[in-house]
Amino acid sequence: MARKEITWFSENHAGVGAFGPAFRVGVESYPVSVWLYATGAPLREVTEVDILADGVSIFGDEKPTLVPGQTEELTATFNPGSKYGTATTYFDEGTVLTCELSGPTAGSEAKNLTVQLSVEELED
Repeated sequence: MARKEITWFSENHAGVGAFGPAFRVGVESYPVSVWLYATGAPLREVTEVDILADGVSIFGDEKPTLVPGQTEELTATFNPGSKYGTATTYFDEGTVLTCELSGPTAGSEAKNLTVQLSVEELED
């Protein structure tokens, strides 16, 4: 099995919605972890990130966030019973992955936001 990193970057994203490129999954795989990093932490509002697979969130009700003053978050929670998705979350070949800021407080002042999704290829 091979692990791959998919990365989105936004210098100064303002408002709710998609940012960065779309990625097409080349082989069946599943998410392992998500890493958020910003050189400038949100000052007043929470920055909430969502990753969509063919337009559907890969997370449950709770999405990874950066809170005011926080510049880094590692979310390695794609396990059964976790708050962000389950081990049964996987991507078929050809799935399109996109990233967006969502929630009522999206588009806060987080600067130079990097979102990195680690995925593991499924064994044949």
